[in-house]
Amino acid sequence: MPIQIQRRYLETLRPSAHQPPAGNPSTNIANMQSNLSRRSHPKTRTGCKTCKARKIKCDEQRPACKNCIKHGVACGFLSSPSRDPMFSLSAQAGTLNFLDLELLHHYCNYTAYTLSENPVMREFWRLNVVKLGIECDYVMRSILSLAALHLAHLCPDRRDGLLEKSMIHHEMSSRAAVSLMQDVQDSNKAQLFIFSVLTIYIVLANSHHLSEAPLAGTDQSPDWIVLFCGTRYLVGEPNTNPLVSPIVSRTIRHIQTRERPYHHTHLGDLEANINASERDDGLLAIYNHAIDELYKSYGVFYECLEPQDITDVFVWIAMVADDFLPLLRDSRQKALVIFLHFCALLKQLPSRWWLDSWSANLYAKTYELLDDEHRPWIRDASFDLGEICL
Repeated sequence: MPIQIQRRYLETLRPSAHQPPAGNPSTNIANMQSNLSRRSHPKTRTGCKTCKARKIKCDEQRPACKNCIKHGVACGFLSSPSRDPMFSLSAQAGTLNFLDLELLHHYCNYTAYTLSENPVMREFWRLNVVKLGIECDYVMRSILSLAALHLAHLCPDRRDGLLEKSMIHHEMSSRAAVSLMQDVQDSNKAQLFIFSVLTIYIVLANSHHLSEAPLAGTDQSPDWIVLFCGTRYLVGEPNTNPLVSPIVSRTIRHIQTRERPYHHTHLGDLEANINASERDDGLLAIYNHAIDELYKSYGVFYECLEPQDITDVFVWIAMVADDFLPLLRDSRQKALVIFLHFCALLKQLPSRWWLDSWSANLYAKTYELLDDEHRPWIRDASFDLGEICL
């Protein structure tokens, strides 16, 4: 089930309490070549503890390595005993943590307003979510983590310390939430749902540190897809908590809105090219289903009166996850072309600090995977100019 996949993903963010047993270096390198089909790298003893625990190569960038920044976890390099007392999470009893207070103030007055175009949803993020956070530690830590990322975006001179604070809060919130996801209860369903949505924002906001191709060359779905599918599962669960009713009812309403008849012609050429060239009936059915669902996303986006929202676009991923995403991971050219039309829609969303670099990176790196035969299928060949001409 999607929530189980999401839980397994969050478990990978938890640093181990011990180092992995040492093995024969040549055997380890051979195993890495066999399992990952990558060029081996010399072993190093200077990487961060988190990367060592997760058995992945660390780039040793300080104050935090790119792997830990990408996944929103506390980097082993950040565990130095000389850390500024202001960043301590365990200050003595009775002492106010002024940075956390600053982050909560920043979230309520600034960050919350960047999470949606809808006025009702902005108030939901500003008031309802904070109320949930006051009652739930891992929700509050997620709020503070996201606020720290936003403040780091606005204040480059404080970037390193704020990224550290964000990663610490997010690692601690993930550690608390992952055990609860093994058995979701009515009492924590709302909190886990909000935690999951906030985690999506955190992962997207960290995406500008991503350097590898976001879809190909792995047997697992990208982090954002795993998180979104798990979050959609929680939306579908009955939830009686009035604090989350605005976002749950809005999401369900947007899913239902997709079933209206639409009249745009944005994907006509794409559909014609796919049907004229694909000879495998099984693949053709998968491609046509993906195009049909994307047609609905374009319809909601361009023909509905409400302000465009990221939910209207992302729901497409959940609708095609089972059959279509494996074709993306295999870099099937027609699947990449369809996905680029999804990416183009993302780039049409209103500019947001947590979205812009991620959507541009996703579009550009996916386009790089196309061969010369299929690049003409993308009308927007000048994606680097940021102009969508679909």
